Amino acid sequence: MSMCFSLYEFDRNLRNILIKYLLMAENSIKSKIAYRFSEAYKTPFSYFNINNFCPDDREATTELITILSNVVKITLTLKKCEESILSLF
Repeated sequence: MSMCFSLYEFDRNLRNILIKYLLMAENSIKSKIAYRFSEAYKTPFSYFNINNFCPDDREATTELITILSNVVKITLTLKKCEESILSLF
């Protein structure tokens, strides 16, 4: 029984280590992609311009721009709420 538990603990610890470093790698890759994109397209909000993306799949590009737009709207709304709450203090 202790061998099974040891194996379970090993598996759990290995999974936790892997997920930690996979998330770090994912974050690093996303940051590098965003940096390169903003380096290539310097105008503000250029990620909303469909012409700055590969023309092969306009439907997927439109979907991506919609998601980005929604994230920006949510972020701005949360920021305004945070500022309103902080102004109370």
